[in-house]
Amino acid sequence: MPKTNDKEYDTTKILEQMKAEYWKGLAEEVEEEKGETVQLITFRIANELYGIETGYSKEVLKVPKIARVPHTPEWILGVINLRGSIVSVIDLRLLFGLTASELGPSARVVTVSFGETYTGIVVESIVDIVNIPKDSIKPTLETLGGIEKDFIRGQIPQEKEILIILDIEAILKSREMEESYGKG
Repeated sequence: MPKTNDKEYDTTKILEQMKAEYWKGLAEEVEEEKGETVQLITFRIANELYGIETGYSKEVLKVPKIARVPHTPEWILGVINLRGSIVSVIDLRLLFGLTASELGPSARVVTVSFGETYTGIVVESIVDIVNIPKDSIKPTLETLGGIEKDFIRGQIPQEKEILIILDIEAILKSREMEESYGKG
């Protein structure tokens, strides 16, 4: 075998490594084709587990000072100054008609956007960022009370509870939002 820079090259070993990497790559492609996944940021509101697709969320902030705006619905908590931009903050608990308790130190504002709408939603706590197989998302129960069914994309049964996936597009395009922001 020829020597280069005092190192021996074993072409058989190199070819075996290349073959193993090739087959590994094919196996990963097959795994990806088996089922698409969706990445969710999960959080708690009204002590229940919710999630939204991370593609809609821009950042997570500690709850800053929120300036209340007169003559707005109760579920619009007010506005914040986010690096020079004025961003409205909404409380989904109040929009959904759920019980809203005092926010604790783990409360956060998750900024979300769709189209030209950019807003913050208050959550009681962030739980995790998870990748969920799309085929594990079940349709919303028809008997579900409280939250308007149009605001829910689906649900995923967990070990001890149900993860409710919110439809941020539907929420941000809802009649309530349009009326409150003067787009309706």
